[in-house]
Amino acid sequence: PHAPSPEPPDPLDPAQSRSQSPSMMSFSCSSIGAALLAILVAALIATSPKGVTPNVIPDDSYTNLVPPWPIFRALVPLSDFFQSAAAALTPPNVRLLNLATSFWKSEVLYALTKNGVIDAVGDGPVYCGALAKTIKLDPAVTCRYMNAGVKLGLFDKDSDGAFSATEMGKLVQGNTTGNMRSFVLMINEESRDAWRAAGVKSIKTGAKSGFHENFGTEFWEYHESRPEKSKQFDEAMLAVSVGMIGAIIADYPLPKPDAIFCDIGGGQGSLLANVLHHYPNATGILFDLPNVAGTTGQSFFDKRRIKGSGKGYHRKLLR
Repeated sequence: PHAPSPEPPDPLDPAQSRSQSPSMMSFSCSSIGAALLAILVAALIATSPKGVTPNVIPDDSYTNLVPPWPIFRALVPLSDFFQSAAAALTPPNVRLLNLATSFWKSEVLYALTKNGVIDAVGDGPVYCGALAKTIKLDPAVTCRYMNAGVKLGLFDKDSDGAFSATEMGKLVQGNTTGNMRSFVLMINEESRDAWRAAGVKSIKTGAKSGFHENFGTEFWEYHESRPEKSKQFDEAMLAVSVGMIGAIIADYPLPKPDAIFCDIGGGQGSLLANVLHHYPNATGILFDLPNVAGTTGQSFFDKRRIKGSGKGYHRKLLR
């Protein structure tokens, strides 16, 4: 004889309703959450700016590094939401511990960068002991730092114990286009010392900046007398400006094709150079300190289209 077919669930039976309600409620909440998320993303995309299309887009344009406006518009709030959710789920004592010891991470990054470890890894894979001997470092200490670099996402480590640089790690290698090596060094050298002096000296008197308290002179005078530090600073600013430059060009429409674009405090003129590359009929004015603007060369500009000076051209920013 055949077994009787099971009776369908009775939605009016309280016992059956209680046994099914958790999974049904979970499914319903998930569905509602997904629907609300989809509606939010659609609304963000629909209200997103459209951006602009420059007259010329070179192959090496920084705009290629910037996501289209609709995607950017949708991803930023989502990223903020998930970061806030992660923070809310982390106990306050753990968050405080992470905050108090956050400099440990930057010190590991600085050591691996300053001592040439990340550069020496190249494309990998390499073993830490052999690498340390090659660049004349202590193998045991170097291996410990490189293992810390794995935890920070700078390296991958395979089952044989060999290290390779991750995409983030490659951003600190000096031969990577658009690398951030100079920024990592600068922000962990004089900038670090200036912040500490500001917190223990300037905060009491207010008379001098943290930089002046620590180095006996202000930031610009310090760099003017140290060409190697000035060069490092310029490279650091370019490294952190790449995304910003791409975003400006992708979003800011020049009022007319032959506009004059003035870059105040523009350093060696990386922003201005890129604007002119995208708008061939435009001209530009670079305004900065004489020792900074004076280093602008043919590698960046056609000098018939730009003037570099430490004197005032700022009566009009755009014409």
